[in-house]
Amino acid sequence: MNLTTDTQENLVDENHTRIYAGFVLLIIFTYLQTQNLVMLYMLLADMVLYSYVSSLLSPLYISSKLITKVLSLEKKLVGFESKKLALHLGLNFLLGAIVLSLLGYETYSLVLVLFIAFWKLFEATKNICFACYLFELLKRKNIILESL
Repeated sequence: MNLTTDTQENLVDENHTRIYAGFVLLIIFTYLQTQNLVMLYMLLADMVLYSYVSSLLSPLYISSKLITKVLSLEKKLVGFESKKLALHLGLNFLLGAIVLSLLGYETYSLVLVLFIAFWKLFEATKNICFACYLFELLKRKNIILESL
């Protein structure tokens, strides 16, 4: 996964991840208003590009990077391992929501989408990353995640 910055390896700018979370939240709110599953497909495609192909092919990442440059935000470099776990968890929850919706379990799908929205709202506005806390908890318990 290519979440590294240009200057330091294994680090990611937290401003990018917060703005990316804001974009994810905006797409989820659009989905909740329109109930158009295409919004979730687009988000899934972006997250797959971001996590498995290259972050430089993700339209949301490119937009978040552009916004940080335009706003001249100071870089806040953090370790990318916890952000990588957060991205994979979000991707799995989103995939679960899509599958549940396709199977006709709209209520359960909505619960997962609302969970992602709640999670991203806290990340975008309060800089609270629940998966990052989970990663740190696992790390303190000497549980190593090797294949993200």
